[in-house]
Amino acid sequence: MGAEAGAREARQTYLPAYFKPGVEKTEPVFVDNLKLAFRDPEHPDDQKLDRNMRATARSLINQFGGEVAFSQQIERWMGELAAECYQFLIDWLRLKKHPIVANMRAYEPEKGPEQVWNHVVFYYQPQYQEYLPFLDNDGPEDEKNMVVTCELRVNADLPPPLDTGLPAEIKGGHVVPNNTSRSYVNNWRLQFDDAGKIITNKERNEWYYVLNTSNEQLFTPTKLRVMDKPSKTRASESNPHDLGNKFVDTEIVRAGLLTLRKRYR
Repeated sequence: MGAEAGAREARQTYLPAYFKPGVEKTEPVFVDNLKLAFRDPEHPDDQKLDRNMRATARSLINQFGGEVAFSQQIERWMGELAAECYQFLIDWLRLKKHPIVANMRAYEPEKGPEQVWNHVVFYYQPQYQEYLPFLDNDGPEDEKNMVVTCELRVNADLPPPLDTGLPAEIKGGHVVPNNTSRSYVNNWRLQFDDAGKIITNKERNEWYYVLNTSNEQLFTPTKLRVMDKPSKTRASESNPHDLGNKFVDTEIVRAGLLTLRKRYR
């Protein structure tokens, strides 16, 4: 795996991961999501957990100076993450034609922030609309401030026969997703510079929502990474889980059992 997207400061504790973009960033919401993340399924009504999560939420919120300041900071981080996420898609999917591995979140809205699902992002389709400040009384009109609705398509990662392993087809030189792919619809407000590049740390950036196909609010992805060449050796001594494949060597390629695409050779 290679580069990852995410607000530098937010990654220290990654507080935005406990909130859905389109939902209020209040203490009760924070407490509920912390309880979902740390609950024991066998003891869903654990009173000790409830007390601990309330204390944790209150302590973290107080570090920011109260609920209003905390909510504003989470919104700023989410705006930064939105800008980084979209720039990452542009740089790797559109310009370099390279798939992305993403830590997506649960597709069912009732599930908590602790769930992270690995998917390959192979397609995105954005639509642009100039932000109209007179509707929200938010600063002067700016043609470089855009609202971007962006559909991401990922592999469904379901057991066969529900998932064929082919989430799209190539038709006329274009990628056409099919019904074995999964759709995440994002809505961002982003500031661009004169060269058309996204300004990452602009306070006007916002992440409005992530929706599933039933228009239900979801949590944002936690990481975007670039797929790298396969390896059978440990890439880093500092990460004991980064082992590569220690059981399979390149003999399976030489034997014709596995074909590597040109980019990975």
